[in-house]
Amino acid sequence: MPLAMIVKSKPLKRVLLILYYWPPSGGAGVHRWLKFVKYLPDFGWKPIVYVPSNPDYPLLDSRRLEEVPEGLEILRHPIWEPFSLYRKFTGKSQESLMDFGHLVNAGTYIEKGWRERLAIWIRGNIFIPDSRVFWTRPSVRFLEAYHRDHPFDAIITSGPPHSLHLTGLALKKRTGLPWLADFRDPWSEYFNSLMLSGFARNLHAKLEKNVLQAADKVVVIGRFMQQKHLESAGIQSELVMNGFDPEDYETTPKPIPDRAKLTLLYAGTLSRRRNCQAFWKALHTLVNEQPAFAEVIDVHIIGKADATVFAEIAAHNLEAYVRFTDFIPFQEVLFEQMHAGVLLLFVDNFEGAPWVLTGKFFEYLASNRPILALGPRGGDLEVELENTASGLFADFNDPGNIQTALWTFFNQYRDGSLFDYQNINTGKYSRKYLTSLIASFLNQIT
Repeated sequence: MPLAMIVKSKPLKRVLLILYYWPPSGGAGVHRWLKFVKYLPDFGWKPIVYVPSNPDYPLLDSRRLEEVPEGLEILRHPIWEPFSLYRKFTGKSQESLMDFGHLVNAGTYIEKGWRERLAIWIRGNIFIPDSRVFWTRPSVRFLEAYHRDHPFDAIITSGPPHSLHLTGLALKKRTGLPWLADFRDPWSEYFNSLMLSGFARNLHAKLEKNVLQAADKVVVIGRFMQQKHLESAGIQSELVMNGFDPEDYETTPKPIPDRAKLTLLYAGTLSRRRNCQAFWKALHTLVNEQPAFAEVIDVHIIGKADATVFAEIAAHNLEAYVRFTDFIPFQEVLFEQMHAGVLLLFVDNFEGAPWVLTGKFFEYLASNRPILALGPRGGDLEVELENTASGLFADFNDPGNIQTALWTFFNQYRDGSLFDYQNINTGKYSRKYLTSLIASFLNQIT
């Protein structure tokens, strides 16, 4: 009898997933666990999802609701978030969505006056580890009571927000349930732009270490984060990268890549820290020195962009070569990615950049278009780009390096080889395969 049939014939174990980002939230934070939830039953685990009933999501994509598995058990409990006070304090509309990523890109706000500076200081030094921390105690009480009547076999928390790991820590202590902590981003190193006091910085590090040492299994998305956990807490974490679901692309019409223009597409939030000044400088040089390049180049940015992006474009006189599209649903983004000539991937420029391996990279892989990745040399992204032969890497602080990469893609565009592109070794990034790893770790700790 096939193994899959044996697994399905057994009663499913119940795993509680404590999440913040969930449909109708948009953004990359949703995709990872929405896909794991889809495939966990294939590996013997029934997911029970716990999310806020009244979250303050920065992006909305109602089409993601269509991907929630039918019959999924979802628990909801109210959360209090301080963003309503922030809006009132800074004069923003109560209906306005919070800018995505603003909590780790505080420089944009610091320039706007004392109210924004004070708000950022409070965020960094009072709301530790993050502004969703007020959901921790109510969640522990609610879930402990629910567990008594509807027992779980294991718990999973996924952060950011990293306050969810504190919920997992408390439930672990109270119930003794096996607990897997999933880190989609670093913790204590990620908030250095929030004007942290020494006390706050030390508290972040202490809370993170407590979580790492108490969890029965720690999962991370990149190798550098693995190394950091080993150094800071002596913890050997498990690597489960982000990935892509082939089924998403099977339902998306396959466009023919644009040959009329050399379209460089960036899809996602282009924050202050992600805004690559060297890229705009390199683009400016080529546009002014190479008329043939200037005639065909088209930079298309889909998503929210920080004010510094527009400032860089204006400073380099690139307005005629860059166009913007606001946030659009995920399926439409996939279509645009497959239609582009080259996919741009910017990494946040900060001390933790080597361990950043954004989920966008894997979406790009599945789109099967060449990638121009701009980040730190020797980091996780450069390694995976080489492993998949999926494009070119350039140092995000080196305009000359970026210019060379752009010129290479331009020559491939001219001779037609750009349109014969094919990446390799992508099967290990399938969401179903990655879910099998999560299930194997759950089996180990139970």
